[in-house]
Amino acid sequence: MARKATEAVETGELKIIPDSHKKTWNYWMEGMRDWCISRQLWWGHRVPAYQVSIKNKAMDEETWVSGRTEAEARTKAAKQLNVSEKDIVLLQDPDVLDTWFSSGLFPFSVHGWPDKTDEMDIFYPGTLLETGHDIIFFWVARMVFFGQKLLGKLPFKTVFLHAMVRDAHGRKMSKSLGNTIDPVDVIFGSSLENLHKSLYNSNLDPREVEKAKAGQRQDYPNGIPECGTDALRFALCAYTAQGRDINLDVLRVQGYRFFCNKLWNATKFALMYLGPDFQPQKGLIQELMKGKKSDNSGKESFKPLPAAADLASEAGKQMLNSVLAGSLFLGGSKPTKTDLEASKALGEAPNYFRHQALAR
Repeated sequence: MARKATEAVETGELKIIPDSHKKTWNYWMEGMRDWCISRQLWWGHRVPAYQVSIKNKAMDEETWVSGRTEAEARTKAAKQLNVSEKDIVLLQDPDVLDTWFSSGLFPFSVHGWPDKTDEMDIFYPGTLLETGHDIIFFWVARMVFFGQKLLGKLPFKTVFLHAMVRDAHGRKMSKSLGNTIDPVDVIFGSSLENLHKSLYNSNLDPREVEKAKAGQRQDYPNGIPECGTDALRFALCAYTAQGRDINLDVLRVQGYRFFCNKLWNATKFALMYLGPDFQPQKGLIQELMKGKKSDNSGKESFKPLPAAADLASEAGKQMLNSVLAGSLFLGGSKPTKTDLEASKALGEAPNYFRHQALAR
């Protein structure tokens, strides 16, 4: 199974994004070992294995059978031992299946597998799997194994592995530390008191609640400010470009909220002066990019806008500065810390030109 999974990535049948994770994929595939799929837990899918004994008869050796149901296992055992089913005594293994074994069946079990259903024909295989890079082997690889082995198809064509979301200090989020962040709290805001209340509604041991409350007091002494969905999306996109881990700072998300609010206010201010009947000219941006905008005399009145890479040239700097210099909103204003961070996230070239214009 590991060999087929490796070939799927090498041939491009399965695409992993970013490409840097292919090395991790190959590392796990090359070091594959037998997998113990049983766990001594109180929850999960119970292992469908049964120890067999015969009524009023001693067994020379331990015998086991498997079956989807106890009745199926009983029939197998009777046939194997050549006795009547009435004489068979079964004792099911108390262990449960490894979580990753059960979740590896997810792509097709939710559609009714092993039965052939309409949902299976329509929705399997899928197109894209998006998950954290830390479970590329534990979950992603197992889904690929089972899909190829049991159905002869990959469960998806593309795997997008996002960064790990950690707290502002770089620690893995944990309920016992009290540093978990509910996206709903970031969107709508939450007081410190309400954050404490959420701990009592969790499955934390009472002894860990006080420790978690102390962590919340340290990280969110004034609670979590309301940031909204747009700012949260913007922050996660900006963070993702930075590496394998996201050290999520709620105050930074709030900063992006202020930045988004500035964009909104600037747009509304501009529209106020453009008037209620203003309609954007269709195809203007496309014409500007191609350099085909002409005046009534038929002469070209605009030069094509340079690509992002061309903006780094001296000619690109002069062109963009001359355009921005006439803006009334740039004169005398200074970028805030949030502006600087947002500009850096959006790219170095736009950042450079905006500051050149601000300095004029």
